[in-house]
Amino acid sequence: MQFSRLSRMQTQNSKSNVTELKPVGSRNINGADEGLLTRISSYLKDKRALVNVCLNTKRLESVSKEEHSAIALVVKELEIWSRLLGKRDVDVLQIRHPFLYLAPSDLTEFRHILASRFHLSESDARQHRAVSKIEDLSEDGLALLKGLGFNQFQICATQRGNDLEDCIAAIELIRKYDFPCVGIQITDADCLGEMRELITGITAKCHPDFIFLGSQTGLLDLTDCWKPEIYQYKADQPRNTAVLYDQDISVQNNCLSIGPEGTSYLNDELLQNYCDHERYSNAIQADKLPVNSGIKGRLSKANR
Repeated sequence: MQFSRLSRMQTQNSKSNVTELKPVGSRNINGADEGLLTRISSYLKDKRALVNVCLNTKRLESVSKEEHSAIALVVKELEIWSRLLGKRDVDVLQIRHPFLYLAPSDLTEFRHILASRFHLSESDARQHRAVSKIEDLSEDGLALLKGLGFNQFQICATQRGNDLEDCIAAIELIRKYDFPCVGIQITDADCLGEMRELITGITAKCHPDFIFLGSQTGLLDLTDCWKPEIYQYKADQPRNTAVLYDQDISVQNNCLSIGPEGTSYLNDELLQNYCDHERYSNAIQADKLPVNSGIKGRLSKANR
């Protein structure tokens, strides 16, 4: 595998800095309009309610080409949310494709802002997960994420693009850095027989904690399939691998999905960030949450 993308992105984004943004004074309450405050009022009243955070960096591609850096906008959105919600506990954190449009310094800054504005769990039961394509893995990147406190790693594979040996090599590389929980997501397959063969081979040769068959890209709750007191990997003590499907794993409620197109849920209320990257950037620069007030909905019971 070639591991050149990380160093290339570090060079491209070396100038990113949260101070590039000069927020305009907010005319709303902590960056939120009255309609949004009303919809999440019961959540705001419950000071013990957790908040979970996810970021899909694929949605930052267009933002990274604009005047303001992607990390500056993402960090500013976190800061606005923290003013509204207060310093709440974060047990579940997920960064999807961490090496695509964020340099190592950007990832460090994102983690620092989270830790300073929220209470990041340090317990063994926390789910701080990085999700990456096999071809984007790098030794430097894995070492960085482990140093930043991530304790779960999920690789994304396609039956068409990644063979059994690719998957095994990726899992073995991740385990070199002592991630307690390692899983694999398979998003497509040409036929059930080939998928079954791939699953059987992965399970027999490297015993991942879970194999997830589905296309879900949001924040997943792995509580029921990963227990830190049980799943401490030892090469000479293989354990059963959980095979999961889209319908088996609920999307996390009380979750902030940061960035353009992010779909958040607070107290089951759907909060949809602007999909248009210019509207997203303009809202952040005006010190307002980039939530589209025209889109409303509730989290379905099946996904709670």
